[in-house]
Amino acid sequence: MYQVKNKKGTVSLNKNIIGNIVIEAMSEYQDRVFLCNQKGKMLYQDPRNASMMDIAFDDKNFTVKFYILMRFGTSINTITNKIIDKIYEDTQSILGICPQKVTVVVSGIISKQIVKRNIEVSR
Repeated sequence: MYQVKNKKGTVSLNKNIIGNIVIEAMSEYQDRVFLCNQKGKMLYQDPRNASMMDIAFDDKNFTVKFYILMRFGTSINTITNKIIDKIYEDTQSILGICPQKVTVVVSGIISKQIVKRNIEVSR
């Protein structure tokens, strides 16, 4: 649990709230981007999967790291940057604070089979 006080009051966060924001950011690309675990196994886009995300809270900041699979032909740079932008916008508008760092790890590319990758995009 993470708590921060700002001009709107006290904000309390847990991993499921951040998980909802991440899944909402990915929902626009639901036919091209899929949530997965660190080993590249596809997961259902369920907020309870926040336990599979690396969400770390420290004194005044928090960082988010999650893993995805992408369909072949999808621009890794474009899609991951749009997802990161959406996460920053949503956390700022909903919670009034922004994460210190958001990292998206592309664990694999889906074509006929899943081809393992380890491409990390962060901001």
